[in-house]
Amino acid sequence: MLKGLCRFLILSSVASVACLISTGCAPVRPKGVPGDTTWVPGGKTDWWERCIYDKNQDVDRCQTFNAEGAIMEDEVYVPYDGGRPLNTSELVIDPDGRVAGPYIICLKNGRILLPQSHFASDKKFVEDELRAH
Repeated sequence: MLKGLCRFLILSSVASVACLISTGCAPVRPKGVPGDTTWVPGGKTDWWERCIYDKNQDVDRCQTFNAEGAIMEDEVYVPYDGGRPLNTSELVIDPDGRVAGPYIICLKNGRILLPQSHFASDKKFVEDELRAH
């Protein structure tokens, strides 16, 4: 019995470590954070993001939640590179984006979304980051 319990604990530990190393397993979604959000690991903290295309207003609306589940941002986002809002199929968040941050949303298609309310300052930050890499 004890031998079986030890084997189970060892295998569980190895599986947990392998999961964290290979996939960066997402933590448990905080209460109040919608199920369609994507976990984004950060340097000092993590957050959850989601974006939708609002066809009635022809805009992309994104939300960012902190690790405790509080809303950090909930507003219209616009493409960093200009252009029209993206449709729902393009709004796939890349948790490993090259300049991801709680207010900068990287998408799997390589595009970046910025909050409309502070687009100019965030655009400068993204340009500086991209130049540095």
